[in-house]
Amino acid sequence: MKRLAVVGVGVLFVLAGGLIAGNIENPGFESGLEKWDVQGAPGAAFETLKEAASIGELGLRVKVISTPAAGMMTSSQLPVEPGKSYRLAYWFGGGGPTPAVASIEIVFFDEKGAALPAPQSPAGKKARTVATGSSSWAGYELAAIAPVGAKTAAVCIKPMNGQGGAVDFDDIRLEEMPAQSTGSTPPPLDSPRIQELKDEIQKNPTRGKQPPKVVIKLDDLKPAQGGGISPQWQRVVDYARAKNAKLSIGIIAQFMESGNAEFFKWVQDLNAAGSVEFWHHGWDHAAEGNLKEFSGQPYERQKDHMTRANALAKEKLGFVFTSFGAPFNATDASTVKVLSEDSDITVWIYGDPRNPAGKTVLPPSPVMIETRGRPDFEAFLEAYAHNRGIGSFAMQGHAGGWKDDAFDQFRAMVDFLQSQNAEFVFPRDFAGKD
Repeated sequence: MKRLAVVGVGVLFVLAGGLIAGNIENPGFESGLEKWDVQGAPGAAFETLKEAASIGELGLRVKVISTPAAGMMTSSQLPVEPGKSYRLAYWFGGGGPTPAVASIEIVFFDEKGAALPAPQSPAGKKARTVATGSSSWAGYELAAIAPVGAKTAAVCIKPMNGQGGAVDFDDIRLEEMPAQSTGSTPPPLDSPRIQELKDEIQKNPTRGKQPPKVVIKLDDLKPAQGGGISPQWQRVVDYARAKNAKLSIGIIAQFMESGNAEFFKWVQDLNAAGSVEFWHHGWDHAAEGNLKEFSGQPYERQKDHMTRANALAKEKLGFVFTSFGAPFNATDASTVKVLSEDSDITVWIYGDPRNPAGKTVLPPSPVMIETRGRPDFEAFLEAYAHNRGIGSFAMQGHAGGWKDDAFDQFRAMVDFLQSQNAEFVFPRDFAGKD
């Protein structure tokens, strides 16, 4: 696709021929493979297809015909300065019914055009990774520091394995890494990129599919100080009820031991009204290093926490939870065993579809309320635009910590989804369905 890239507070405009200032040429494959160099690829194939596009008209499909696959595809080159950091942002997924794996990386070149050794990356980043085809699209970001002697950089894509399969790429961007936001300034609700995405979505809102079913998954409900309801939770619930948007709220069970009648009545009334599904979000939400409540802990402990939470819900609320979502979305084989023995839980939110424990699994969502720990309407809209046509998704947030600006971002998401005729549903609505 041709896109308007927003970097920091500056806007980089699309130039003639599809070149974006500060980016490679033909980054969204709207001109086919033009400006991309395909080098000997026995056992693989690179092609641009409409069905490989996550946004715009065309995207790249990398096919693995036989293994070992070989060859590579390299973009046009971007001028760089040694010592500066550069990021590679892209979307991947798709590929059709059989997934394949391909690598993608940032490569630097010297003044003679020779590739330099693998570069260092900024803390927490890497310059190379692999991408696998899937039923949804995900955005990812690499980063690397231009080494001494570097004059240019390019994107390199190589098929790896998955004979008979494919993986798709689209909306690639290679640019100097912008200054990191301090997080103190709320994301804008009217940025040029937001308008561009809305225009893109309007051209083909659902890609010929039905509007999506959306679960609003809100984690970590507990009584406020003194046992009542916090203003943040009350505001979100009041807004959702006014908009006729169903909410799904995860309760940390042990806090019900100290809850008061006001908290219990609030939960009971919303449950009875059909406005909210309250679900099992663990007993204590505890974590210690890599150990989480339902990951790395013994089977006996996990079993105790699973059953104690529902027993307390029945005692205090008058109903049991029928959906479960683990704290930190972290689970292991013991969790699978515990769930397989539990007759109350029917839906596993963000569970393991390969080991569903006899439950209906709602997989992790490509579209989320929060990005980097805060609601971000632009990031939400970006993910939604790339994943139009997806049948359903459960988008996660933590409403108990939202300040005014975060709540405004959430409201923009709900308003947008309703404009797209999305249906807000509960996790339990999927019980017994594939």
